[in-house]
Amino acid sequence: MIYLNRMEMENTNQPVNSDQTPSKNTSFQSAVSNWKGIWLLIIGILLVITLVGIGGYYLGMRKNISNTKLQQPSSRNSQVSNTITSTPINNTNFSGSLAFIRENNVWVNVNGVERQITKNAQFNRNSIKTYSSLYYTNPSISPDGAKVAFIQVLSPQDGSGFTSLYVVSVDNNRTIYRSQNDTVNLSHTPQWTSDGQKVLYEAHVQASVTDENNTKVISVNTATGDAEELTRYTVISGCGGGSTDPSFSLAGAEGARPVYPNNFRLSSNNMYLTHNTACTGYGVNVYNLQTKQERKLSENITQTIFSPDGTRVAGITRNKQILIIDVATGTQNKVLTTTEQPQVLYWSGDGQTIYYGTDMLVKKLTVADDVALKVFGGAPMDAAQNKAILWSINIDRNHNQKIKEFEAYDIKPLYVGNAKVILAMVDNPTKIFDAASKGITTNIASVAPTVNVVTLDLSNGSIYNISSKAARSSFQSKQQYFNNF
Repeated sequence: MIYLNRMEMENTNQPVNSDQTPSKNTSFQSAVSNWKGIWLLIIGILLVITLVGIGGYYLGMRKNISNTKLQQPSSRNSQVSNTITSTPINNTNFSGSLAFIRENNVWVNVNGVERQITKNAQFNRNSIKTYSSLYYTNPSISPDGAKVAFIQVLSPQDGSGFTSLYVVSVDNNRTIYRSQNDTVNLSHTPQWTSDGQKVLYEAHVQASVTDENNTKVISVNTATGDAEELTRYTVISGCGGGSTDPSFSLAGAEGARPVYPNNFRLSSNNMYLTHNTACTGYGVNVYNLQTKQERKLSENITQTIFSPDGTRVAGITRNKQILIIDVATGTQNKVLTTTEQPQVLYWSGDGQTIYYGTDMLVKKLTVADDVALKVFGGAPMDAAQNKAILWSINIDRNHNQKIKEFEAYDIKPLYVGNAKVILAMVDNPTKIFDAASKGITTNIASVAPTVNVVTLDLSNGSIYNISSKAARSSFQSKQQYFNNF
């Protein structure tokens, strides 16, 4: 192309003298060989046409190649478009911090990058036994994502064990704090103050004759490693190590349900702490960290959460209701009626909406479905396939809205923001094996279903995966964790 332009410029720049005309002799000589000139002219024209055609073809090909390169999608875009299916796709835009358990070890996900914190837990992929001599549970990441608190369980034998609370730096795995003489409560997850400087956890007091004040709250200053006891209170025991409420009957089976009767919560303003009053999970008191005074909130709610401003508490009743209570006065100021029985609540950042998950039985799994039931205490454990549903309820209008159904055993809302919801989604179990097999099988994933942490885009219903193959009931998130989400 440059060559052609150059030639055109040269021809255009040739001087033309209008006074110059061919001489008579030159014309005669040309006439004598006129027939040769005609043939030469024809051949010349053909050559020019041929050259122009070849040049045009070449330029056209170059142009097409150039356009093809510009229009061809990048390999990244091709991969994204090819992986948009009904199953979750990788979420490369996740911005925030998440802590979870995978194969009994502690992991974190910071801005989409996973990092393993502990590595010495024991995990047998080929066993359906939930017992392990060393494992970690209940991780909770600090608001700035720099530290993670979790519980270590060391069991010399099945049915016994020692529990310790650890606080570890995410960047270098440095241990900031380890409890020494406390039996940490495994049912409740450690709670961080909003500034990330302190972490609170529950521990059992050594058995006493009266069984009073059998639970204490410890506060750890993560800057100094110092710990102090904040308060003690009584939690009525006698549940045989677990909740007696039917809605939590599967809570003891690993992977069965991401739900515990958890009421150990710290308000965002660091003023109030709620806790259980009975092992059933129902019955909640609130402790004022400033005045050191305790108040009864309700005997009929569980799974409590604080409002974003820390002034109200919402909890689930046994009869498809959500009660909202003023923390300072203990006054019940709202009763919300839900369509189905909620499992876990999450309060939106604007304080106007509460999100909750429910599950609906699709099919009971039996021996006829090629499911050999694992036996606990002589009775077979129920196995079922569920459909999980995410709902929202407007507090002012008491209006329920079904957001999305999932082919999942259960879901747990973890965070809501900017038309997106982060969920822990538990897969449906497909097979449960008989105890006579002595706990050996190659299908452990079917016994302890996979839990994926996913993002649900409320604008189009798309699901994006954040972290997969993690244990249930081990995800902690607060609004300030997700700066750009």
